[in-house]
Amino acid sequence: MRNGAIRATVTPKDVNLGVFFQKIWQIVAKDIVWEYFLKITVRSSEPRIYEKQNSQGKIYWQVYDPVTNFCGSFASENEVRIWLEKRYYSK
Repeated sequence: MRNGAIRATVTPKDVNLGVFFQKIWQIVAKDIVWEYFLKITVRSSEPRIYEKQNSQGKIYWQVYDPVTNFCGSFASENEVRIWLEKRYYSK
């Protein structure tokens, strides 16, 4: 070693893959698997509404209408209610 550098070696026993994969599941896979599960098991004409949070922490809502295949985002619950009412009364 030169210049007083410390050499560190990572061995497989130092890496806890269980924790690593658990974190990946919590962050990414859980939502993807859940969405897929709902898609294949629930064939409903009911709209789907999801509360989300952007990278700045602001809450917004994503909506999906399986009848019209419409997918959109709204900044407030009130906007979602208006969309639902228009969807209902336009049938």
